[in-house]
Amino acid sequence: VTSAGFDAFDNLTMNSAPSFSSIVLDDSFSTPSNEIDLLVGGKRKVSCRAIIEDADNDTILGVYSELFSESFSFVGDGDDNNKHYTNLSCFYDSSYGSSNQTEIVCNYSLEYYSYPGNWKCFISVQDDFSSSNSTDDSTINELLGLEVNDSLNYGNLSSNSVSDEAILKVYNRGNIKINLSLSGYGSSNGDGYSMICKDGNISIMEEKYNLTVSNLGDLSFSEFNSFYENLTSSPSIREFNLDSREDDLTDSAFKNSYWRIYVPSQVGGNCSGNILFSAVKGVAS
Repeated sequence: VTSAGFDAFDNLTMNSAPSFSSIVLDDSFSTPSNEIDLLVGGKRKVSCRAIIEDADNDTILGVYSELFSESFSFVGDGDDNNKHYTNLSCFYDSSYGSSNQTEIVCNYSLEYYSYPGNWKCFISVQDDFSSSNSTDDSTINELLGLEVNDSLNYGNLSSNSVSDEAILKVYNRGNIKINLSLSGYGSSNGDGYSMICKDGNISIMEEKYNLTVSNLGDLSFSEFNSFYENLTSSPSIREFNLDSREDDLTDSAFKNSYWRIYVPSQVGGNCSGNILFSAVKGVAS
């Protein structure tokens, strides 16, 4: 009240902002809670679910949500499948529970290369007069995964000859850097062969690889032994240092591996064998 007078309002309406009674970020697996396991080379459905209560029973006008890595992104950042997702079409059900409750469900499809670590779901709700927001945290676990070509074809070879170099492209289908575990067998694991042939078999020691450098052209047997490493019957962990995918538009998370085989004497006919690739985290030889 001043010398200029005062205004009087006969009726004054007080409005309460919607309040969050719960908010949970998780995948479809109930245990363990607050952990998200991504899908190798695919997308994992993740839901951010909330229950809000509005004492005034106002109409919900809109829901806005973001999901982001707390180490690499913030609310309001642009979308990037490694670290940030936005949902502008969350589902909300005002018939849920009591008359002043609303259920909100914001679904996301997380790519396999989403960064591991702590992630936060942010939900903002707007009613007729006010807005409020809340968050929940969950952890995206590390994911080891790879993909390789279906097969190697060394072509037609004569006895006592070294094949041309063949290439297997290895893709990282997880969210952390990987090395490789390699082993091979002819028809059964640990049989000591790289290939089983119509006439005779090829020893596991005669199939070799190079994980860093291509060596094109014809090679002598000594060069073959010098430039490539032996495949083994037991898994051998080798350094490959293949980073996870970073680009949403172009998949550049791959490296070539280079392979040759030597065909000894008294071996002939069609030959076939198996190479086992596994993604490995950590120190490699």
